Amino acid sequence: MEDGRWQTRGFFRVGPAWGRCSLPSIWFSVSCHLPSSILSVLLLLAAAAALPAAPLDVWIDADPALGLPARDADDGFALAQALRSPRELRVRGISVSFGNAPRALGLPIAREVTRRFGGPRPPPVTPGAERAGDDAVDLAPLRAALSERPLAYVALGPLT
Repeated sequence: MEDGRWQTRGFFRVGPAWGRCSLPSIWFSVSCHLPSSILSVLLLLAAAAALPAAPLDVWIDADPALGLPARDADDGFALAQALRSPRELRVRGISVSFGNAPRALGLPIAREVTRRFGGPRPPPVTPGAERAGDDAVDLAPLRAALSERPLAYVALGPLT
């Protein structure tokens, strides 16, 4: 949607001549109510939307607990939003760590979100850290993705 010299993309208005973003005032009243992982992905999407280039390649580390009782659902929603934003982000892989839920419960959740929202060629979902200080994490999938091109590492869960 365009109005004059500004182009609107969701919450964000991008000025093509300057390449700047302007957030509408309603954003600030909503942002304080959003969980930090969803806010992180939205801000990453805003940054990617401001650039006219190709989508930003990302690797997401998350601790999804979507559907589990008394757990945060923010990482699951953030994964779905990232996977459904192919013009802004290209999700090259997802690692699942402990945090909101044990890794064993988070892996099937991330795989289901990826199956539902990842399109015809969903990114790989791999195990991350099972606990703090876990040195047994298989980094081969992340290394393989990095050997193809640089990636932005989006840490929604504890860092692995």
